[in-house]
Amino acid sequence: MDDSLNAYLAFLVLGTALTLLVGQLLIRSGRPYLQEVFADPKVADSVTKLLAVLFHLLVLGVLALISTIDVPVEGTVQAVITKLGVVLLVLGIAQGGTMLVLSKLRERRLAQELMLGGNPLGGAPSVTAVTNDPLGPPEVATIHADGVVIRPAGGTA
Repeated sequence: MDDSLNAYLAFLVLGTALTLLVGQLLIRSGRPYLQEVFADPKVADSVTKLLAVLFHLLVLGVLALISTIDVPVEGTVQAVITKLGVVLLVLGIAQGGTMLVLSKLRERRLAQELMLGGNPLGGAPSVTAVTNDPLGPPEVATIHADGVVIRPAGGTA
């Protein structure tokens, strides 16, 4: 085998291994996060798997494309390192995008729970406190068991 084929195979093996490693980290860390977002554990597991498949397909597709591009560097080792650097950047962007999607899903779920009057964080019920200030209207805040204070829009009731 010549050096270029060895470099090509090394790049594909390392890139695929990195992609699978990051994908597994996303699955393990994302599952509890999605279980908080979705009330049904089956839905949370399903969404976790779907997001993992999407992540793997996108990154492995980019990896395949990057593997065919010639980079203007001297030597096969520098070429492999440069391509792996691009793969790491793509992995970082893909993980960031996945986290953004998870964050948006969580925010939507919390907003829905607040609009429905439930406790968005689960667990102990929340308490509504009203304080009377002689210089202004009463101020209402919902205080959850974990200490999170949520004020309605406008700050007053």
